[in-house]
Amino acid sequence: MRIKKQTSRQICIFLSVLLGAFIFAPMCFAAEFTGLPEIDNIFNQLFSLLFGILRAVGAVLLIYGLVQFAQSFQAHDTTARISGILMIAGGLIVCFLREILAFMGIVV
Repeated sequence: MRIKKQTSRQICIFLSVLLGAFIFAPMCFAAEFTGLPEIDNIFNQLFSLLFGILRAVGAVLLIYGLVQFAQSFQAHDTTARISGILMIAGGLIVCFLREILAFMGIVV
């Protein structure tokens, strides 16, 4: 039984999101309930570093998506255009992840 490339990519994305949810959720709750300033400071610095790295990765994805979208107009390629739009959307989501989480009520 062979899995299509698009299906395997969707499974990979789903598992990555699921893994991220399991990794980051306990750390958020642990940082909230410590009550010790030394430990809270370490968690805050760790989260600042993590979200800084994610913001940089999101910016790279956003730029790559913009380039791919612009090149699709020159080549008249609709699949590349759709892929570029999805890359731009993913880059924006990753770039503004902290603000999205704050809007949802998850304080990090």
